Amino acid sequence: MSVNGEERDLKKSNKKQVFSFRAAINDICIWKAYVTARGMKMEDIATDAMKEYLKKHKLSETEQIIFNALIDRNADR
Repeated sequence: MSVNGEERDLKKSNKKQVFSFRAAINDICIWKAYVTARGMKMEDIATDAMKEYLKKHKLSETEQIIFNALIDRNADR
């Protein structure tokens, strides 16, 4: 990654955006109980879970090209 890309990543990492998704109410209750017991926030565990998911579920070559294009497009915003 270039220096400019790293600077852009640092600037973007300071921004927060709300992201929600649909899930079964029982699942959400379980997640909330877990994060409360751990002294965490839902945002923390959701971010960690998504990062872990991305590491374990690699993209195909075509999917990676699309992914990279979307990341680059969104970085310009």
